[in-house]
Amino acid sequence: MALILKKEDVYLWPVNFSMPVDDGKHEKVNFKCKFKRIKQTEVEKYQQKFTTTNLKAMFEAARECAKKVVVGWQDVMDEEGNQIEYNEANLNELLEIPALSIAVSTAYVNSLTEAKRKN
Repeated sequence: MALILKKEDVYLWPVNFSMPVDDGKHEKVNFKCKFKRIKQTEVEKYQQKFTTTNLKAMFEAARECAKKVVVGWQDVMDEEGNQIEYNEANLNELLEIPALSIAVSTAYVNSLTEAKRKN
């Protein structure tokens, strides 16, 4: 298959997150993000920030990365089970869930490297 350079390259990818709930337990939640590809130099910049020992810097980098690469989603619901529309305000609200920005940005980086690891 030939490589096709697209002006806008987006794809849907699963995000898995373990959310704390009552009694010291976690609930696994899954949804899909529509990611856009960014340049390799940008990926490297975020990846370098993700490995910092400074927790605040790591969370900021994850949030910044997620805001840069997420352009849509599926299976993000409200309490009544209705799909929540993707928009900037809702993305910002989603990223306020503690550690979810790390799950999203990790899923993005993994989407770029997973095929290579499997081979």
